Amino acid sequence: MTIYHQHIVIRANEIGLVTNEAFLDACQELMDAKGNSADIGSVFTQHIGDVLKLGDDASKLFRGIHNWKMGKGKDAK
Repeated sequence: MTIYHQHIVIRANEIGLVTNEAFLDACQELMDAKGNSADIGSVFTQHIGDVLKLGDDASKLFRGIHNWKMGKGKDAK
């Protein structure tokens, strides 16, 4: 059983994707990405195509996590 970051679960619930395990996994993988910006960017690139299919809210959350990991935002919203 995967344990997801609390913020991911809360936001996914707000946008109706809390039961979409693939989306939650992608977000968690991005949150867990370690290393330099290339490593984070690689995880982002791997999943963004599928995330875009889930709509604007999913994309906004996923991009928010990416920006936060890259140091471009205060939070993952």
